[in-house]
Amino acid sequence: SYDPNYRNNKNITQIPYHPYSSSIKLEDFFLEILKGNLEIFSLFIESQGFKFIKTGLFDVISKIINKDPLYCAILRHPLERALSLFSYIKSNSSSHEATHNKITSANFEDYIKSHEVEDSWLIRSIIGIPNLKEIREDDFEKTCTTLDKLIIRDIKNTNELIDEVFTKCYSLNAELLNNSNNSAMRRNETKQNKINLLELSCESVDVFKNRAKYDYKLYNKYVLE
Repeated sequence: SYDPNYRNNKNITQIPYHPYSSSIKLEDFFLEILKGNLEIFSLFIESQGFKFIKTGLFDVISKIINKDPLYCAILRHPLERALSLFSYIKSNSSSHEATHNKITSANFEDYIKSHEVEDSWLIRSIIGIPNLKEIREDDFEKTCTTLDKLIIRDIKNTNELIDEVFTKCYSLNAELLNNSNNSAMRRNETKQNKINLLELSCESVDVFKNRAKYDYKLYNKYVLE
């Protein structure tokens, strides 16, 4: 995220269907921050972008803007995440996405037993492992080496993480932060996901747990321990 006063910069392009998102070429991005034409507030890395952490790219950016990097991430219970993804892709909310309605399973229980469900998605994203290749224990350990550098919280503690990051990065008093928008978002999401996970059959959940076992290991290590 950056200072909105710079939105008129010719190198920054508005992304269609995303009113609060813009894009800029990496080389232009470096030129703009070197010239002092952008004031960076924060950098968000999608799962596919973890490779940039390994290259030291964000450390370089931090040196240019004279800021110490603080890496953080949010993890979610694997089954709850699968439900959220299923509900989103099958709903009108994802109509702008290329993956809209791509899930063919008729219901969530069929979905978590099918090969449509993602397995070890975070490990595959961080390490760069193809979907058809089996995840091994050393892949899990390599992922932990990356995640050990991050402040990690459960999605239910998003507000607390925001407070912690803003306090550390901007020396703000956490009591002054207003997280009402975030809370509203969580309420809407909870309302959307009406499926009761406790009503799923043990057989279905066991199939999912076996396929997503390393996701569970990551969640247990960084959230529950």
